[in-house]
Amino acid sequence: MSRTQWLPFERNRYYWGKMLSSEDFLAEQSYMNRKRQFMNHMVLGSGILCGMGVSNLDDLSVLVESGAAIDAYGREIVIEESVVQKLSGIRGYEELSGEEASLCVRYKEEDVKQVYVMNRREGQPEYEWNHTVEGYELCIVGRSALAGQPCLDEEFFVEGELLDTEDYQVIVRAPATVTRKKLFRITVEVRKKTDKKEAINFSRELQMPLFLNEDGTQELKVEQRELKLEKGQTARQHYWVLAKDTDLKETSLVARGFSLKIMLTDTKPEELIQRTLGKLNLELQGFGEKTDLIRLADLSLIKTPRGYVIGKVYDEDARTFIPLPVQEQKKEQYRSCFAEAVSGYRERGTWQAQEEEAQAKGKGSEATKEEPSSTREIQTASGILEIPMDAYMKKGKVCFSEEIVHGLGSGNVCVTVGAKTEEDNVIMGDTSLFAREDPEATWLLTAVKVFPKRGSFKAAVRLKGELKAVVLAMQWYAFKIQDERSEERAKSAETDAENGSIAPEPGSVYLEPKESCYIGVRFYNMKPCKLKYRVMEADGGTIEDDGAYTAPRKSGVYEISISCEENPKICTYAYVVVRRRGKKEP
Repeated sequence: MSRTQWLPFERNRYYWGKMLSSEDFLAEQSYMNRKRQFMNHMVLGSGILCGMGVSNLDDLSVLVESGAAIDAYGREIVIEESVVQKLSGIRGYEELSGEEASLCVRYKEEDVKQVYVMNRREGQPEYEWNHTVEGYELCIVGRSALAGQPCLDEEFFVEGELLDTEDYQVIVRAPATVTRKKLFRITVEVRKKTDKKEAINFSRELQMPLFLNEDGTQELKVEQRELKLEKGQTARQHYWVLAKDTDLKETSLVARGFSLKIMLTDTKPEELIQRTLGKLNLELQGFGEKTDLIRLADLSLIKTPRGYVIGKVYDEDARTFIPLPVQEQKKEQYRSCFAEAVSGYRERGTWQAQEEEAQAKGKGSEATKEEPSSTREIQTASGILEIPMDAYMKKGKVCFSEEIVHGLGSGNVCVTVGAKTEEDNVIMGDTSLFAREDPEATWLLTAVKVFPKRGSFKAAVRLKGELKAVVLAMQWYAFKIQDERSEERAKSAETDAENGSIAPEPGSVYLEPKESCYIGVRFYNMKPCKLKYRVMEADGGTIEDDGAYTAPRKSGVYEISISCEENPKICTYAYVVVRRRGKKEP
């Protein structure tokens, strides 16, 4: 269907003595249906009204929950009861050619209840269908087969491809027109294209001639480190920038091999949005490549000799919900549960301790002031280490250095090791990545094992090519950041170990089998800290890291050990009496 058949609106005109035929009654139904569908489309749009969640029961079947939706033609689709359907029994399964598919629902009518026609005209069949049931049909289509609908996003946003690899695609999206002296959002979208379990690492600098980032510069650094996604998944990162006050009407975001043009205006953002929303006229609404499909979920399929099986069902970016006026009051109730972050907020136990201390000193309100930033001192060390090699070392061989003392003392130290080239350059990590720039570089993979308590480290290398050397010389660097605040915390921990104590709250608990309760702790002469819980008996129930205890089925008295994670010497014990209903407390 290339055009939505809403218009024209033509209704019956009744007059005295008019003979009504089946065409007149059909026209009556058609008029009412078109009016309703027209209003559905113009006011609500298309998407899911409620329900219609999708999950896979096994690798061959899907469960679609009951729900309601409206398609692009304004027709209501209702799934009155949850339905389980075999993948192979869904329409479109036989036409699948790839491993990326979408599960959809569409409106479907079915004629029912055949009746005998008493007064037939010439050529009319002897039996006719008496009723029409408005129903639905599940179907499965390839991801690329979903037809594009007239989309306002194409008017409001501009986007460009920043990076495209075999596994990932990186898209930059921004408003096509922005308001001078106003903040606007730039979105970087990372999409996974394949099933390979590869992470993406990239870093780009976008030049912004007429925009400023939060640091006041005209460069925006966009990067992702060790980001892993599954096929079809999308990750987004948002950046807020400010448009300058300038007479120029257009500018661009620029990077190597990338340019995205953006217009500037004095029009307020609210008016820009309203103009875009009202731009799609009735002709564009009625014509175009509309689809009657409502996408419920995306499927990752695995092709086997016998057909397809379901790898994963995900609907993060598949489902489109229609916001309804009837939900506004409930939304406000839910919104009241959230608030902006408060700068003076602190963890409850810590805040109380600071408040009491401040009140004792007569400072009251100063208790919520932020602590001054810590002063950090960076200590460094470097040197050359030698790794002995066997004669004619072969590819894949792993060799280790001796344990080397870095000289920065005990504690957490960052150590890196790199291979030296003939030009005295140092290459860290996989040296083969620089093969074009430095063909003579040794092909190595490097790793470092640090021993914090001993103040030393050990290096390892894996050869990625043959090496004719007796000794391999490597450059190493060590860094240690000395934080004054960390020293204060260490001293505080020592003080707590000497003077502090904890007590369970409550000390004894009476529960029935399989009941649960929370076991808290009161701190004395010390600040609140992270606790470690442990049930002493093997069959004495279970306790979570937050102190939520669940009693076992067996009656008895069970002991729970509670200790400070940083200072295990500070500990206490709680006791749980598990008894069945009707038994008296001991």
